[in-house]
Amino acid sequence: MKSPENKPPRGMTLEATFGDGQRPTPASMRSRGGRNDNQESSGLSDYFAWPGRIFLLLAVVISPWIFASVNFGPQRWIAISLLAGLGFWWFETSMNSRRKQVFSVLFFPLVLGILLGLFQLIPFPESTSSLLQRQVEIQQNLTGPAVATNSEAPTSMSISVNHDGTWHHLRLLTLALAALLLGARYFRTKQHITLLLTTMAANGAAISFFGIIHSLTNNGKMFWFHTITKGGQPFGPFVNRNNACCYLLVCMAAAIGLLPILLAPRDGSDLRSISSRETTPLRQISAKILEFIADLNAKKIAVLLAIVLIGTGIIVSLSRGGTAAMMVAGIVSLIAYGMARQPKNSMFVFIPALLIAGLLIGFVVLGDGLVQRFGSVDTVEIDKDPRVNHWKSTWPATEQFGVLGSGLGTYRGVHRSYQNDPEIVVYNYAENQYFQTLVEAGWPGFVIYLSAWFLALQSTNLLLNRGQSPTSVGVGLMGMFLISSQAVASFLDFGFYIPANTLALAVMFGFLSYHAQALGGRLKKPSWLRLQIPNVAISTIVLILFGATCLVAYGMHQRAAIDRFCRPRVSLMDSQTITLDQTTKQLDQLLPLVKGKPTPKGLNYAASLLIHRCRLQLFTSLLAENEIRQVIATTGDTEEQAKVKKIVSDNFWVSTDLTQLQEHVNFLKSESRIELSQFKAEPGIQQNLPLAMQLLAYSREISPLQPWVHLRLAQLNAIVGDADESDRCIQRTLEVAPQNPQFQNIAGIYYLQSNRPKLASAHFRRYLELQPHKFTPTMNIVTGRSNRSIEPISAEMIGGLMLPDNPAMLFKYATQYRIVDAEQKRATLERAATILDNMKFREDNDNKLLGDIRSLQGELEKAVEAYDDFLLIFPHDLKYLFKRAQLLEQLGRYRLALEDANQLANRASKPQKFLDFAREIRRKLSEREEKQQ
Repeated sequence: MKSPENKPPRGMTLEATFGDGQRPTPASMRSRGGRNDNQESSGLSDYFAWPGRIFLLLAVVISPWIFASVNFGPQRWIAISLLAGLGFWWFETSMNSRRKQVFSVLFFPLVLGILLGLFQLIPFPESTSSLLQRQVEIQQNLTGPAVATNSEAPTSMSISVNHDGTWHHLRLLTLALAALLLGARYFRTKQHITLLLTTMAANGAAISFFGIIHSLTNNGKMFWFHTITKGGQPFGPFVNRNNACCYLLVCMAAAIGLLPILLAPRDGSDLRSISSRETTPLRQISAKILEFIADLNAKKIAVLLAIVLIGTGIIVSLSRGGTAAMMVAGIVSLIAYGMARQPKNSMFVFIPALLIAGLLIGFVVLGDGLVQRFGSVDTVEIDKDPRVNHWKSTWPATEQFGVLGSGLGTYRGVHRSYQNDPEIVVYNYAENQYFQTLVEAGWPGFVIYLSAWFLALQSTNLLLNRGQSPTSVGVGLMGMFLISSQAVASFLDFGFYIPANTLALAVMFGFLSYHAQALGGRLKKPSWLRLQIPNVAISTIVLILFGATCLVAYGMHQRAAIDRFCRPRVSLMDSQTITLDQTTKQLDQLLPLVKGKPTPKGLNYAASLLIHRCRLQLFTSLLAENEIRQVIATTGDTEEQAKVKKIVSDNFWVSTDLTQLQEHVNFLKSESRIELSQFKAEPGIQQNLPLAMQLLAYSREISPLQPWVHLRLAQLNAIVGDADESDRCIQRTLEVAPQNPQFQNIAGIYYLQSNRPKLASAHFRRYLELQPHKFTPTMNIVTGRSNRSIEPISAEMIGGLMLPDNPAMLFKYATQYRIVDAEQKRATLERAATILDNMKFREDNDNKLLGDIRSLQGELEKAVEAYDDFLLIFPHDLKYLFKRAQLLEQLGRYRLALEDANQLANRASKPQKFLDFAREIRRKLSEREEKQQ
């Protein structure tokens, strides 16, 4: 750091500001109403500050351990902790005699973000073209019982296409705002700063240690007992390793911020080794290292170990984005620190050593995994990276949703309609914070987001360049690492939306901005980064924020109560998992909650319970029939009866599925209207399915970009509702997720059930384009080979409309299915051959396939050419070498065929077949030569 001779007067340092009996200057006394505005108030106000500080620290420490607080239950407790902190702050403010307080300028970007989100929820006239663009199309096409016309179109709609998602993100922003202000208020003195940084560093070290141990002893479950139902790549208590690295990077920033504070020379001990200019650089570095080691104590060793352990945890997590962010942030922080402070201690030597130590330990702990994970980075083709393609395909949304985006929390629903590739993965987040902000909040939101980074960076620069105390420099160094690491990680990860990460980042940025502003007020040349607000305004803001946080806590409490009943997962429901009595009991408890707080998740789950209860009632009535009892009674011993009962039970349970019920309804429409009316009058159907339709329709109004909701409405309308509305719901499903193979397959089956083979063929064609490996099961359905009451599609329609331009499928269809007559076979093979011939660059398998097709067509010369192209790359493929030899024999090119036959005989493990073939060729060759003579 700068030499002692250049130190400013004590009144200019951060330590003086924190007040140890230091006498303020007259000017400061006049400007601050007779006392130092940054000096900690004494007396009773201290008693109010400490409880609020403890509640805030507990929330920051505990929140990541509860699965990163992604569920509403932990979020409720976070909100309650912040409420306690806000309450104690309000009491503390009313107790002290300060007229003004330093207020974090980062308050304004967050407030603007909240106001933008609220603005996105306001209804606007449809004619507001700059604000509403694709929102109008979504509102007209995806909601309501019918396709909207000019007279029926909604007169107003909001910018957000998912009100529930936007409200949820507004709640998270409110919690972040409270945490930001509390971080700025409760961590002002050196003692409190050290407490916060130490707590964060220790928590990060604990999470890293737990994550490393869990990675080495992983049994596929989190905490060794919790099953991950939706997949993921967990690390420690985080379901996603990228989210874990986001939090660990915050903890590493805290640990690095402690270094200047702990490494600062004690009073009277600022004696450094004297070295002349003639001393070699190596000896100077060695002296610095020895000097550093000699000055170590328990606290310094603990911080250094925490940095190494956190760095090792980031590396072992196998998060490439997190590791890259750590390395880049380490380099940037060292450069910024060196340029600002020109240090004369060994920090420049030791911090890189810490990062290298973490890297080495990571390779020792998980060497093979690291090599496999990071070794492929240089072989990745950017154009083929799924995330890059995903961003490219979703980019038009930034223009089509107007200047203010699609609404906070809407990305999951929005991006699906823009996908170009098969929808194998649904992106809940863009995995790029900048791009997601641009899609959801538009360009104004993007500018607000960047302005927050700019203000934080300015605060960091001020602390590093103009701060004089070790505490100021430590906070500045922490801010530089924090900002640079999170800015880099935000390009590849999505950690900001995780509540535990949001809370930690808000607290750290809050006290960072406060200290920069406090420093700006103490300098002889004050910085523009300075904001003071009267105590009255502070009390008003705190009260408003307290009320908003109360509403957030109550909303989280309601959602947590609903989530408590949303178990088990809908896909796991069967006749044994949740019985009829249990289903009825859950509905009796859940429906009042959903009525009070209608959320898409609660509405959808209540509808699923009603559908499940309908199935259970139908299943019970089927098992109660006398014929079934007789079948079971006529079987032999008890074990055999149990097997028969299990088979019958499983078959009947499958028959109650919505798809099967829909199929049965369509069958009865053509067979007997009386039986159809009797079936629809079943108590299970009448008591459950209409109410399920109402709940799903309400969920659709709240959040129209839910393809499964549209699909369920289509199925329910096909059973008990309107057939035209069912068709519209199917089309809405495909409009929301056009690249989802499963929805295309369901749509094909839907139209096939209603005896519309032409429409079914179009959807099956798209399904096979997205999932070529599903050719055989699809053909079993459309050709009538499955146990379904479905009319098969004709061979002409299959070959002409259903099969995509896939040569392998066309060849398989022409050669393996008896429904294909000679003319269809010829046309199908010619279509496949034409597709292959028109390919600019054929792959190896394409050449094999083309040879097989030309061989069946009798075009032997073209078949030989195709096999030649394949064997040019794979000359040792005996199967196709033999096929070429056979074709050469048929063409009368015996000498070439004999060469292939000899090669086959020499290479094959069982050459007898090829020796006989070669002998036959020699016989034919000799006969031809005799005839020629």
